[in-house]
Amino acid sequence: MSHAPDNRKETSQRQPAEDKADALAKERLEQLAPEVALKTIHELKVYQVELEAQNRELSHTQQELEAARDKYFSFYDHASIGYLTLSEKDLILEANLKAAELLGVPRSELLRQPFHRFILPDDQARYRQHKKQLWETGAPQQCDLRLLKAGGSEFWVHLQRSAALDPDGTRVCRVILSDITERKQLEEAQSFLLHCWNVRPSEDFFATLARFLAQSLQMDFVCIDRLEGDGLTARTVAVWCDGKFEDNVTYALKDTPCGDVVGKDVCCFPASVCQFFPRDQVLQDLRAESYLSFDTGGIFFEGTMDSL
Repeated sequence: MSHAPDNRKETSQRQPAEDKADALAKERLEQLAPEVALKTIHELKVYQVELEAQNRELSHTQQELEAARDKYFSFYDHASIGYLTLSEKDLILEANLKAAELLGVPRSELLRQPFHRFILPDDQARYRQHKKQLWETGAPQQCDLRLLKAGGSEFWVHLQRSAALDPDGTRVCRVILSDITERKQLEEAQSFLLHCWNVRPSEDFFATLARFLAQSLQMDFVCIDRLEGDGLTARTVAVWCDGKFEDNVTYALKDTPCGDVVGKDVCCFPASVCQFFPRDQVLQDLRAESYLSFDTGGIFFEGTMDSL
C-alpha cells in the first residue's frame, strides 16, 4: 500500500527561500510610488487568498483519495474470493487474505513464490496453455484447475486471469480465484448417477458406488451392507478399504455403529468412534477416528476416516 510523501524536509528548505523573496518584494515595494504600491499589495493579497483556497481544496482532495484508497484495500483484503497479482515469470507480487487462506500460507510468505507450485501436477499443462494464451493474445482467460493447499489437500478453483500494467509500465497478471470444490463434487456425483441410471443393482454396481464414495468423500473405508431377514445381522455387498476391495462377509449388528443406524436416516460419530464401540473388531483394526452411515431402507452405507 503506498503512502503520501513526507513534505517536512521540502517545507524546511522552502521557508528560507520564501522569507528571502518576501523581504526582496517588500524592499522593491518601498521604492514604488504609493498608488502603484497599494495596487500591487492588493493584487498580492488577492493572489494569496486564491492560493489558500487552492491549498484547502488540494488538502480536501488528498483526504478523499486516502479514504478511497483505504476503503479499496479493505474490500480487497476481506473479499470472499482470492485476488493475486503475478509477474510475467509467474511470481506472486500481491495477495489478499482470502488467497492466502485458500493456499494455506501466510500472506507474507506467499510473496515472490511461483504460483504454479500450488497447481496439481496433472493440471500443470492446462495452466501453461492458459498462461501462454493470455500473454500472446492479451485477452482475459479462465479455466478450472485443482490447487494444492500447503498441507497437501487438493481443491478446485475457477481461475480468471487478465493482463495489466503496473504504474511503472511493467506487465503483470491479475488473478481471481473462486473455490468451486463443492460444485465439482456435485457434478461428479451427478455424472456417476447418470452413468448408473437404469442399471440393475448388482455386485458390480455396489462396488463402483463404494469406490466412488470413498474417493469423492476421501474416506479410508467404505462398506455397503444389506440387512438380513432376522434383522440382527447384515451382509456386505461391497467393501472398499485402503484403495482395494475386500471380501464380503456376514456379521452381527450388535455392538457396531451400523446397528445404531437401523431405522434412522443418518448415524455420525465425528470423533473417537472406537471408544463408543470397543467390541467392533473392524473399527479397532482400522483404528477409525470418525464414522458416518445412513440407511436407505435395508441397504446401509458406512464410511470411516481418520477425522471428519
